[in-house]
Amino acid sequence: MVRNITVYSLLTIMLFACGSNRSLSKKFPGQRIAFGKGGGFTGQQITYVLSTDGVLMLKESIGQNFKAINSISADRTRSLFDRFNKIDLKNINLNEPGNNYFFLEKQQDSSQRRISWGKQGVEVPEVIKVLHTDLMQLIPKQ
Repeated sequence: MVRNITVYSLLTIMLFACGSNRSLSKKFPGQRIAFGKGGGFTGQQITYVLSTDGVLMLKESIGQNFKAINSISADRTRSLFDRFNKIDLKNINLNEPGNNYFFLEKQQDSSQRRISWGKQGVEVPEVIKVLHTDLMQLIPKQ
């Protein structure tokens, strides 16, 4: 009985986790920039997603739905996407998360390409670090 409940719970969590990505691509079709950070003692990942229409969303944990937290001007959004699209993520092999890590991810409809870094001694191109910092500054102060 306990085993059945555990299996059912896991399946439900997986269904909702996958469903939120599908609904995100339906609600905000086209390209999106996902970015954030994670790791540490809890291993929690905080994900932000910027859509081309300037909506900034937050997802703090697996299974949680995205919620809108800010609206970015059209000019600022266009500038960030232009800078982001100049980075050739297809040809950057950067998957070096450390205990604490940062990431950038290109989401296009249902496809994605992600880079992550944070491991000591790993060199990250300056353009990536600066863009990530600029994206993190979009987050409203609490």
